[in-house]
Amino acid sequence: MRRASLGRDNASVLPKAPTTFNDNLSVLFRKHVAPLLPSQDSVERLHRTLMTYRRGARVFPIRNRVQSERCCTIRTDSGDQIIWTDNSPPWAIHSILLHGQFLDQPSFADWLEKKMPIEFNVARASKQEAINKARYHVAHLFDVQAGRDNSKPERWSRREVEVRLLRNIHPCNAFYVPIPKWRSYGRDPAVKAFFYKQ
Repeated sequence: MRRASLGRDNASVLPKAPTTFNDNLSVLFRKHVAPLLPSQDSVERLHRTLMTYRRGARVFPIRNRVQSERCCTIRTDSGDQIIWTDNSPPWAIHSILLHGQFLDQPSFADWLEKKMPIEFNVARASKQEAINKARYHVAHLFDVQAGRDNSKPERWSRREVEVRLLRNIHPCNAFYVPIPKWRSYGRDPAVKAFFYKQ
């Protein structure tokens, strides 16, 4: 579905999520979520950049599995660095998209490895929280905390860390739900199936 870019001037005034909502998901999507979506062109461009990044990456922001991992780093046996994050990287990615901004290679790699927020307070301090300020939660279609390999992260293959990176930050694995409904909607398989279809 193609959407017009909000552009920098309009991005600071993103449409707000409803504070209460009692209609069906189709109405929620049509009236509130669809007008907010980044343009197809910007998502495709970011996809290409992410694919280029992951081929040469050594740093992988991956969603923490337990709270004690958050903001910690480890190295895999093959030398890849995992940085454990909360949900702030998707906030930041969507802030970039919704502000009509883009970072080309190697600027994107530099941003991701050095400036991308890895926890909520950093996202707020760096003003990379536009989607959250619009009262939306960035939920994930495919689980970001579970993977195919449940062994110790140090033993994860390059493929495993790549999959977890892409699940964490790729905009095609995300959908927006109003914050008051984030716990129920963000985990509901029927809601995920609806947004996946959209």
